[in-house]
Amino acid sequence: MDLTDPWEFPQGNEPRGHLKAIDPMTGKTKWEQASAIPRFSGVLSTAGGVVFSGQLTGEFEAFDANDGKKLWQFQTGSGIEGQPVTWQQDGVQYVAVTSGHGGVYTLFSGDERLANVPTGGSLWVFAVKQ
Repeated sequence: MDLTDPWEFPQGNEPRGHLKAIDPMTGKTKWEQASAIPRFSGVLSTAGGVVFSGQLTGEFEAFDANDGKKLWQFQTGSGIEGQPVTWQQDGVQYVAVTSGHGGVYTLFSGDERLANVPTGGSLWVFAVKQ
C-alpha cells in the first residue's frame, strides 16, 4: 500500500472486517465473526446476552454473547454505520438502528459489492421477544 495514497483499500476475497468478543478478564478472544466487508456500525451488548451489530450491505444481526452464534438477521435495505440502541417501555424491550450508508469506505474503496446498495436513510425499530 502506498502511504501517500490515503484512499487505497485492500482487494481480494479475504475478510475485511471482524466482530470480536474479548474476555475482559483475560484479554483473549472469546469468539469472532468474519465479515467480507468492514463493519462500520456500532455494537450493542444487552444484559440478556445478545450482541447486535450491522453490516454495510444492510444486514442488522444478533449474536449469542457467549459463543457468537448468529441468532437473527434482518435486511434493512441500506448499509448500517450507526450505533444500535435499546430501551424498555411498558415491559417490552426495543432495539433500534439507523440504515443509510456513505462514508469513506463506501465512497472511495471501489468495493463492487456495495455498488447496488442504496444510500437509504431509515430508522428500524424491533421489539425483542423474551
